[in-house]
Amino acid sequence: MKKIIFVVILLILVSGCIKKTNEKENKTKITLNLTEAKTYNKKGVDKYNLKDYEEAILDYSKAIELNPKYVLAYYNRGLAKYGLKIYKEAILDFDKAIELDPKYAAAYLNRGNAKDNLKDSKGAILDFNKAIELNPKYVLAYYNRGVTKSNLENYEEAILDYSKAIELNPKYALAYYNRARAKYHLKNYEGATVDYNKAILLNPSLKKSN
Repeated sequence: MKKIIFVVILLILVSGCIKKTNEKENKTKITLNLTEAKTYNKKGVDKYNLKDYEEAILDYSKAIELNPKYVLAYYNRGLAKYGLKIYKEAILDFDKAIELDPKYAAAYLNRGNAKDNLKDSKGAILDFNKAIELNPKYVLAYYNRGVTKSNLENYEEAILDYSKAIELNPKYALAYYNRARAKYHLKNYEGATVDYNKAILLNPSLKKSN
């Protein structure tokens, strides 16, 4: 009877050791996957910066394969797809990034940009609104929302957004330039001239855009 009990206890101990070993191996594997995923993401960023968007996408996809909850990899892959002008696919990646991190303001901003390129102005503005809600000092969100409103010929509201962008970044030449255009459409020629001159002062290359 003692031998049987001893054997049972021994089996339990051995089983416990195997379980702990498996858990340790799993944790090690997960850690290695996460580390490797970061490596692929970094490779993707390097390729993205060289405008090699297709290769960047491959690296980001590998990072996601290794870590399916890698928010930054989805976001970065969305940017690369945006760079290739495949906006619908970019939106899917931004969607996933937002699903994993609902407070990711930059994902809302760039999803808005993609929607705007697909002529979904209403959807774009909603995303810019959300980006601003999450980050009230998000200069680019105000500026982009202003551009979308300008395209809709909603110049008065566009001016408010450009003005907020300028308030947050007084050296934002493009914001002055586009506010000048909006004022011009509203026949505020004096105000348009002041903004245009300020934009050229900050960025002389904008003179060629006129």
